[in-house]
Amino acid sequence: MVLGALGTVGAVTRAMAVAPAGEQTSPGDQLTYPSPDLTPYVDDLWIPPSLSGDRTLSMARSSHRFHRDLGTAPTWSFGGQPYLGPTIEARSGEKLKLTFTNNLDGQVFVFFIITVAAAEVSVGLALIVALYRKRQTAHVEDLTLMKN
Repeated sequence: MVLGALGTVGAVTRAMAVAPAGEQTSPGDQLTYPSPDLTPYVDDLWIPPSLSGDRTLSMARSSHRFHRDLGTAPTWSFGGQPYLGPTIEARSGEKLKLTFTNNLDGQVFVFFIITVAAAEVSVGLALIVALYRKRQTAHVEDLTLMKN
């Protein structure tokens, strides 16, 4: 049985049991875990630094404490930040060269690749839906809208 997180509801985090292929799950398979009792808004909001100009940003493992009453959590980040990455500022028409390097383990990086692939599929599907709405066809031979 694999657990898939569904989110936090009140003070209880709900998880749904996901059965391997061919097996059934029932409502009794749902599990609950108590969330820690945390005081909200006690920590300063972390604001990432702003960068401009040509940069090389490295993606690497890091850690961050998201609340004063919690321990540090492992994160992935760009540019040596505790999580996420810096805000990159550029003006319209300004040339900017960003180079990203991968300092993640291969096993971790595969999830990043899957996420990017899913985003690409979403864009492709959105293009097909938009073309179908405009032309009322999904036949490639009939779609010359993007030609030239």
